[in-house]
Amino acid sequence: MGNRVHGYAEIYQAVRSDIFKFCQLLHFVPTPQQCALFKEVQAGKQFIAVKSGQGTGKSASSGVIGLWRAFRNPMSRTVVTAPTMRQCKTIWLTELRKTLAAAEPILQKLVEITRTEVKIAGNGASDWGCELVTATSPINAQGYHNDHLTFIVEEASGVERPFIEQIEGTLTQKSGDKLLLQIGNPNRTACALYDAFTRFRHRWSTLTFDSRKSPLTSPETIDYLREKYGEDSNVFRIRVKGQFPTADPECIVSVEDLETCAANDMVQLSMIRGSEGQIVRRFALDFARFGGDENVVMRRVGNAIVQWGFWPMTDPSVVIGKAFKWQSDVDWRDDECTYVGDAGGMGQGLMHLFYDAGKQVVEFHNGGSASRPEYANLITEAWFHFAELARAGLAYIPNDNRLIQQLCTRKYKISNENRSVGKLIVESKDEYKKRMVEEGVDDGGSPDRADACVMAFYDSAPTGRIEYDDHGGRVVGIKVRR
Repeated sequence: MGNRVHGYAEIYQAVRSDIFKFCQLLHFVPTPQQCALFKEVQAGKQFIAVKSGQGTGKSASSGVIGLWRAFRNPMSRTVVTAPTMRQCKTIWLTELRKTLAAAEPILQKLVEITRTEVKIAGNGASDWGCELVTATSPINAQGYHNDHLTFIVEEASGVERPFIEQIEGTLTQKSGDKLLLQIGNPNRTACALYDAFTRFRHRWSTLTFDSRKSPLTSPETIDYLREKYGEDSNVFRIRVKGQFPTADPECIVSVEDLETCAANDMVQLSMIRGSEGQIVRRFALDFARFGGDENVVMRRVGNAIVQWGFWPMTDPSVVIGKAFKWQSDVDWRDDECTYVGDAGGMGQGLMHLFYDAGKQVVEFHNGGSASRPEYANLITEAWFHFAELARAGLAYIPNDNRLIQQLCTRKYKISNENRSVGKLIVESKDEYKKRMVEEGVDDGGSPDRADACVMAFYDSAPTGRIEYDDHGGRVVGIKVRR
C-alpha cells in the first residue's frame, strides 16, 4: 500500500482500542445514548440491537461505529445494509459524509467515500472499508470471507428474519473481531429486531434510544406527536419512545414494562410498604428438576429484587442453605421474613428443611387455587399480579437478559379444562420449553428465573407460620393465615 496509507499507522495506534478517541478525531460529540452504544461496541459485544425513536442520531452513531471498526482492523470489512439502497445511500452514507466533513484533515485524507462504498487509506482494493448492500435477499449476506467482519443493519425492523439469520450464520463461521448491529425504529414486531429484545434477548446486548431523552430531538416535534396521536398511540410509542407497537396479545408481560422495571431505582422501590404497612422481606426459590434447569433464589425487599442467584446442576438442599446464609448475612430474624418455595414435584420433599430451621414458609403449588375467580390456578394469578406491578412501574427487577427474556415470552390462553373452562391459564413450563425449542430460541431451558420472580412478588399467598410446643421447642404444626 506504500504511501497510500501514510498517516494511517498513527491513527490506528491512537484509536484502535478507544472509540471515544476516534470521536475526538471526528470532532463528533456523542449524546449519552450514543455513548452507551459506543461502550457496548468497544466492550466487544458481538450482537447489539438498538430500537430508537426519531431524531436521536442513530444513523450517525452507526456511521461512527462502521468507520471505527474499519480503522481498528486493517483490511477489515464493514457491510452496511437496509431494506432499500436508497436508505443505505441517502441516510447512512449521507450522515457519514456530514460526520467526516467535520473531522481532522488527516482523517479526511484517509477516507474516500464513493456512491456505494467507503474506502480506507486510499486503498484501491474493495475489501477494506464499508460496503453498501440491500437486504432484499439472504444471498446478499453471503460470500464474505474477512476475519474481521462488521454488519450494520439500518432500519432493522424492515429487514426480514432470513436475512439476519444468514448474517448470524456467516459470523459464526468466522474467527476474529465480529459485530452484528441492528438499529432502527421499532415499526413492527414480526422481525428479527423484535426477537432480539424478546425471545432471543439472552443472546443480545439491547439498548433503547428514547427521543424525549435525546438533546438532538426537537421538543416541538415531540409535543406535536403527543397532541396529534396521544402518548398511548403506536405512533408515539414508535417514533418517540422507541418502543415496539403493542406487543403480542398472548404474552402476559411486555418487554417495555420489564425494561422500565429494570431501570427503576432499586433503593427507592425497596422502601415501598405492603398492605399491612410493613416492608416485605421475602425469599423466593424455584427448584431445578433435571438437566440444564436452574435452581433460583431471589431476595425481595419492598418492591425490589435486591439479591439473586442461579445454580444449575446443584442439589436444591444446598441452594436452600445458600438462602439461609443470605438471611444471616443481612441479619433478618425468622419472624420478619418469609420464604416462598416451589412446592410442586420434587419441591414437596424439600419443604421440611424450612420447617426444621424454624422459617416462615409459603408452600407455593402452581396448580393450587387462585384467590380470584378469573384465574385457573395459583401460578397464573401470580403472573398476572406481577404484570400489573410491571405495567404500573412499581417493581425493580435485575437487568438480566435471560430473566427478561423468560418474563416477556411466557404466554397464556383460555382454559378448556372441565373444572376451569373460560379461565385464564399460563402455559406450563413443559409447554413453554417445547415452544421455545420449536421457535429455535434455545435448547428448551425452563423459565425458572421468571417463575421465581413472579413468586417473589406474589402477595396473596397464604403464609405458613410455625407453631411450637408449649416450651417453644419442637415444631408441632403449621398455622396458615391470609
